[in-house]
Amino acid sequence: MAFLRFPFSVATFVLLCASLAISFFVHQTLTRVQEGLPAEVLQQQRGMSHAAEALFQLIVGIERARVSAIESRTGLVLPLVEDVEDRLGRLRREYSFDSLNGASELHAIVHPAVEDVRRWLTEGAAGYLPGSDVVLTLAARRSAEVHAQAQRLVASADSAAIRLLEAEATRLGQFRNSLLVYIGAFLLLTVGVVYLLFRQRETTRRAAVDRERFLRSIEHIDQGIALFDANDELVLCNEPFRALFVRTALDATGATYLSIIRDFVKSGGIAAVNGDRTDIEAHYNR
Repeated sequence: MAFLRFPFSVATFVLLCASLAISFFVHQTLTRVQEGLPAEVLQQQRGMSHAAEALFQLIVGIERARVSAIESRTGLVLPLVEDVEDRLGRLRREYSFDSLNGASELHAIVHPAVEDVRRWLTEGAAGYLPGSDVVLTLAARRSAEVHAQAQRLVASADSAAIRLLEAEATRLGQFRNSLLVYIGAFLLLTVGVVYLLFRQRETTRRAAVDRERFLRSIEHIDQGIALFDANDELVLCNEPFRALFVRTALDATGATYLSIIRDFVKSGGIAAVNGDRTDIEAHYNR
């Protein structure tokens, strides 16, 4: 059984190594893909788009306030200013500014402009009241100016994101092809190992059957027959041989030709050659 377990242990080790190699390859490839296109890049791109959209809504809100007949027209615009500031705050807090998407540049352009618009709407400008047509026109022009710049940055961010996605798709395609090759090789290796194990088991079974047949055949021979290996250890013997050396430990592990004869002499089964029992060993070693 130890002879059978050895091939299975080797096969298990080989399959385990192959599985670990494939797992390592998958992990390394996915890590490179994630490093090439981190999730923050797309998140920053979305954040920039949201900030630009909020800035556009501010421009629309200022135009509505200009045609509004209510006294507190700034009340219609200030919530939109706060929305832009909130978008910029998220962009500043949640995303790093070392990416290719220009989030830091957008923040640097839009944030001072929004602060100017808030100050004009709360304190007035050049002696004009916060809700006057002059202040609203000034706020609209300032917002429209930075919105145009923000739109260009968002367009550039979109282009960068598209390039990164295309590179991502290329890497994933290469990874898929390589993974298919690895899986195919792994399957071939598995089939080969299973086939070898089957052949090994079948060979062992046939050897056991042949041994059993040989044992049954020598049991029908009247003379004592024994087989010894290269180390003179007893491999098998028939019943007449056992009957001849009944007073020796034939079934003991490591029983040799010399130990069987020596035990039989000691037990009195036969006399030593020339009356000297040591002559048996001397005769055998010649």
